[in-house]
Amino acid sequence: MKTYFMCMIVLFGITETVNMVNIIRHHTDVVLVGAQGDLSKKYLWNSFFRLYLKYSSTNSTFRFFACGRIQPKEGQKITNEILQDRIKCDKNDVNCVAKRQTFINVVKYLPVKTNQDFEDLGKELDSSKKDGISTGRILYLAIPPSAYVDTSYKLYNCCYHANQNSWTRLVLEKPFGSDQASSQKMATDIYKYYVEEDIFRVDHYLGKSVVKEILPFRLANIEKLEYLLNNKHVERIEIAMKETIGVKGRIDFYDQYGVVRDVMQNHLTELLALITMDLPIDITDQKAVEQKRLELLGSVEKVESKKILLGQYSQYMHQAAEEKDNTSQSMKTPTYASTLLKICSSRWHGVPIVMVAGKHLDERSSFIRVLFKNDRFCVSGCNKLNGSNYDNIRQIIFQINPNELPSPGILISKSLFKPYLPAALKELAISTGHTGLYGQSINDFHFYIPIEDRDAYTAVIDDLYLGIKTGFVSTGRLSKLWHIWSQAIEETALVEPRKYLEGGDQSLNFFIASDKLQFIRPAIVVEDLDADLKQMKYNSIPATYLGHPLIVIEKSDLLQALANHIHSLVWQTIQSKQSFHLAVSGGNTPAKLFKLLSQMQLPWQYIHLWLVDERCVSLADEDSNFNLLHSELIKHVDIPYLNIHPMPVDNLGQICNEADQSDQAYEDSLNYFSKFKLNYVLLGIGTDGHTASLMPNSDSLKEKHKFVTFTKTQNLKSKRMTMTFNLINNAQHISVLVTGSHKNNIVMELLESKNHLKYPILGVKPIKGNMTFYLDFHAWLPKIVDIYS
Repeated sequence: MKTYFMCMIVLFGITETVNMVNIIRHHTDVVLVGAQGDLSKKYLWNSFFRLYLKYSSTNSTFRFFACGRIQPKEGQKITNEILQDRIKCDKNDVNCVAKRQTFINVVKYLPVKTNQDFEDLGKELDSSKKDGISTGRILYLAIPPSAYVDTSYKLYNCCYHANQNSWTRLVLEKPFGSDQASSQKMATDIYKYYVEEDIFRVDHYLGKSVVKEILPFRLANIEKLEYLLNNKHVERIEIAMKETIGVKGRIDFYDQYGVVRDVMQNHLTELLALITMDLPIDITDQKAVEQKRLELLGSVEKVESKKILLGQYSQYMHQAAEEKDNTSQSMKTPTYASTLLKICSSRWHGVPIVMVAGKHLDERSSFIRVLFKNDRFCVSGCNKLNGSNYDNIRQIIFQINPNELPSPGILISKSLFKPYLPAALKELAISTGHTGLYGQSINDFHFYIPIEDRDAYTAVIDDLYLGIKTGFVSTGRLSKLWHIWSQAIEETALVEPRKYLEGGDQSLNFFIASDKLQFIRPAIVVEDLDADLKQMKYNSIPATYLGHPLIVIEKSDLLQALANHIHSLVWQTIQSKQSFHLAVSGGNTPAKLFKLLSQMQLPWQYIHLWLVDERCVSLADEDSNFNLLHSELIKHVDIPYLNIHPMPVDNLGQICNEADQSDQAYEDSLNYFSKFKLNYVLLGIGTDGHTASLMPNSDSLKEKHKFVTFTKTQNLKSKRMTMTFNLINNAQHISVLVTGSHKNNIVMELLESKNHLKYPILGVKPIKGNMTFYLDFHAWLPKIVDIYS
């Protein structure tokens, strides 16, 4: 008489019964390498217990091996402590309580540090082999990706199952490389030992309950929904992952990967594929689902760097300084990103797909939002809230993290249609007056939630055990994901992200401008502006000016932003045991900046102060740039005398006597202390386009060799000493500060010219460094007026 083993396989809410004939028993060995790590503590052990709870029986047995690099006795002790702390049961769940201690008892710690350790592990696994019993082995690597290849090779030699009725599954956690090349190399190296069927790459987002219901929901509503999911009806698609926490304690990891690699290249792009791919005839056919995903990802355009907006929360550099000795890389690490993607297919051509991801934002919310075109107008019986016709809003939201909702779920506008439900969903009746949910009240949505909202890793481990690969990342799909993102990641590696305040900074708001995104800036309201301008809440400001990053905000915020930038760079530089060389210009606006710097906690003993230019007057003269710097900054801070470098225009009462070669003396000092490599240069722009004291059409603009020179004028009072382009353009960071309505005209004129002899500021072109323009709204105002006129 034949014995049948019944296995219920659940794939995206579709249930299939599989009869395994002539299999009397099944045994599974689970090897968890990195068993004491954070991932194992937080998610994996509890998920493996849920697996044991669900499937263990007299005909389905398990053993669990916790593996690490510490000695057996200590390793077993730590493992038991983790299990006792992390494995939880509801006291009313009798089955869970009964099996909890049994599970803990079957978890055995084994070291995997030496080759002998791996051999011993293999012998332990082989001890479970018995005739008539099918066996499976899960080799789960919860370790750094740099150890994947070596560890998987050793596990293959000791533990790989190649017998009939047996299987081996190698499980890898992201990141799967840092770019296309490293990802391909890792895949090729692992392919030397394992075939694609053996490899299970985890993207835990694919295990989230709502994500697993995307395809079943589409299938259940195929007649109505698939008709609408195309460029004829969809206005745009939004895919977002917003978090309220930062990355404190993980700075080193984030410096290597950043938010684009961490979230967008994998989680969010996988979500894009699920919502936009063509449906196969049978969504339980894993190969068919995979083929449709590959086709969709192959049609997504490569992301361009110009279409990405980047940000970094304001405390990131402070956290980096606490966690790392060298923070030079941290300054360029994005903790926020938004971008625009396009799909090159007849179905989706022209539909903008907006992705957003970030840390320390205003809410914890992950979602896919499909917004349909507003092609209807309600005349009678309309549902109006706050004067808006909400019947005209038609949308579907897959709310992956619940945010303000009582549960993750699927929201669909009642003005769209009432959907059919797959087996794993149920309707939740909820009523509230809240009107801020994607522009509607929740009363205007049908709301459907998972019947069982399982933890993502519980679902991942379940699918892993059953061999359902739809929720894992194939090698082919991984290659296409990197193809979409690698170029943009490489091109933005040296871009300094915009700083934003933790907890909800509106400066990150953006709009779609043609085929890219642009930040929205809050407008200034001042007494002398036209009344219509006073009513404007926001104005569009381009991200760049003259090819360099542009910041336009109110003057007080502008100076604070500039001071914060200098502050963060100073601390980042001295972490590498280097001095910081700061060169400044004079003027009333820089004077206010000097005052802000004097109030900051800075390591002045490592900072050298230089003058970009100086008038030919006594250093005690009220027109002297050094006198201004001294009165607003130097006398208020404890800076060593040798770190102060005034330009030597006053030599024993001789003012700008070129025969003294005082310009050469300043060059010598620059060479001695900084090797002509300034960390930061602060410039301004005159109404005639000059910068430093490089005047229009002057000989100093053509200087090829000198780093410091005199301006050639007849009038001693207008004669000056100045740094030249040779020195300025060699700086690591250049900031150009422009304030006041009297700079309106020159700001606009510079956009129309490339003549640096007429407009010297155009000759400032950093060789290897970067350059940022800081403008207040008064300096930029004509541009705003032009936009709205």
